[in-house]
Amino acid sequence: MLTKACFDKCMNILLAFAEVQISKEKNCAFYTLMKNDFSDSEFGNICEDICKTELLYGRYPAPKLFYDRKKTKEQTVLIREGSFYIDSGENYLPMFKDKIDSMSEDSKERCLIWLLNNKGGEEVELSFVEKMIDKFYRPKYNDNSVEYSGNVKELVSDAVKYLTCDEEV
Repeated sequence: MLTKACFDKCMNILLAFAEVQISKEKNCAFYTLMKNDFSDSEFGNICEDICKTELLYGRYPAPKLFYDRKKTKEQTVLIREGSFYIDSGENYLPMFKDKIDSMSEDSKERCLIWLLNNKGGEEVELSFVEKMIDKFYRPKYNDNSVEYSGNVKELVSDAVKYLTCDEEV
């Protein structure tokens, strides 16, 4: 929660740099609006950024300037052997279930090994894991798919002969 002392200090510095007349009523309204949405350090960093990048033209900054800069922390996952599973287990990532279920076992294994080798012990954002799943994605083949069996040239020529047969039925 944003403290009143931090808010007053940061907002007054911001307004002084922008040469905006300070209003206790406006500061009170801004604080009431923002007190539950920012931490002290977050608000201080945002005010500094607004000071450096925005022209306020003698007016108070719009609340949107603060909220647009508020960082929303993306959900992360710890990549560690035995505690991270892309396809099963208690730490399974259900948001990727459809894609993972359609991946070949080899693709799943290669993706998991890459993540463990390159990001093991790190907290990574789920969007990064999704990119890696997409990178390693190879569909598994269904049971009705044709498997390679012998000489493809023979199979094709036999099929062509069958299709061009002049026999009457």
